Amino acid sequence: MVKFCKIKASNTGAGDRFSPDVLPTLLVYKGGVLISNFISIAEQFTSEFFAGDVESFLNEYGLLPEREMHHLEQTNMEDEDAE
Repeated sequence: MVKFCKIKASNTGAGDRFSPDVLPTLLVYKGGVLISNFISIAEQFTSEFFAGDVESFLNEYGLLPEREMHHLEQTNMEDEDAE
């Protein structure tokens, strides 16, 4: 399961502790443990980006679980058997 949340740096005090140059930052947790962080994440995307863009970015770093392709693979095998 993947969850996203957005918080304002000023609400956490991060705006006071960090330079605006490093914000926004994307923190990636797995099982409650920080496994990766990306500073100035907005530089990785165009000014208008979508969930698919973020998903692709995280997949490039191997940070999202692989989608299950079992059903698709099974369907293809059944099609081959029918021929």
